[in-house]
Amino acid sequence: MEVFLAHAGLPDEFSVCMGTATAPGALVLGGIDPQYYDGAFMTADFLESDGYYDYKVNVTNVHVGTIAYTDITGTVVDGQHTTKSALVDTGTANMGLTNEYYDAFFPSSFYGLICKTDDDCTLGLEIEAAGDGVPFKIKVPGVVTCQNSGCHPTHVSKYGDEHMIGFPALRGYYTHFDRENKTIGFAAASAACTAVPQEPF
Repeated sequence: MEVFLAHAGLPDEFSVCMGTATAPGALVLGGIDPQYYDGAFMTADFLESDGYYDYKVNVTNVHVGTIAYTDITGTVVDGQHTTKSALVDTGTANMGLTNEYYDAFFPSSFYGLICKTDDDCTLGLEIEAAGDGVPFKIKVPGVVTCQNSGCHPTHVSKYGDEHMIGFPALRGYYTHFDRENKTIGFAAASAACTAVPQEPF
């Protein structure tokens, strides 16, 4: 990617509109395309390790509906106890939570928190903003659903020691990967990008 962009004389950045099952997405090389997003970007730093790009961001807390991981465990939001890295992967069909987060929300193999509707089970991730910015949340509807009055992880799995942010989250956002400045930006997807746009931040 880096060699291709340099050869084409483009900045070392790209952006992704994921599209839907019936509508094509878009990969924009060298920058962003305003038709694919609404509102402003919320930006997070990502880490580069061992000479390659991991596209990982720091997640400071996770919510299922209105219940946060810190509510269940009684911990406070700080770097030692709650902040975990999350791999941002456009090629992954599911979401992943660390083993400890998954077990806190879904203590049995089937159900976790009590619910009445799917809205009670919407997954949310608080992402550490670039620099000293306030953490922002991205919402991931449909991956945890209300079944038999309990929140059921239909498209969320255990992912070891880190989280995974895959297609179910990214389809609602236009995502900007700025490799030069080592940041990832999330903006609410426009109607031109997806059939399920998220509310602006």
